[in-house]
Amino acid sequence: NSYDAQSTHIDFNLSLDQDKNVVLTVTDNGCGMSEDTLVNVLLCMGGSQKLEGAIGGFGYAKAILFFAHKRYVIASGQTEVSGTGGSYDLTHTSAVVNGTAITVTLEDDTGDDRQRCWKHEITRYVAQCWMEAATGRGVVIALNGNVLEQQNDREYDVQLTTELGEVW
Repeated sequence: NSYDAQSTHIDFNLSLDQDKNVVLTVTDNGCGMSEDTLVNVLLCMGGSQKLEGAIGGFGYAKAILFFAHKRYVIASGQTEVSGTGGSYDLTHTSAVVNGTAITVTLEDDTGDDRQRCWKHEITRYVAQCWMEAATGRGVVIALNGNVLEQQNDREYDVQLTTELGEVW
């Protein structure tokens, strides 16, 4: 979603709260979301308003990130949504968030071990990203302030045209 919002920098931050739950925060410098998009697209199950050629668009991220964990906070512009599951509160703030910031508290009190697992999975996933090679537009992805390596130096020599579209 950050990439589709024209972000050039995506930051992941992992920490532990006072109850030893893992807290994952993702911030980007993309175009952000309006209040209407936050409420009627992001927090509304099903469908998408993604443009053709977008990376996402199936609505799976919202189900996984927002409805399967302890709590979440989404801030974009001067709008903030905080909630648990399908219940949320919407507030307007004086602070402006450029892009989008999403914080998810994972219901997992295993603390440091689980935090290490998340760091490993994020690093592994980003290492498999090849946005710049695939699209011509790079994005810097960092974890706790450290830039993560991506596979931007190679392209995959696979192209297949199916009735559903092209795979490359």
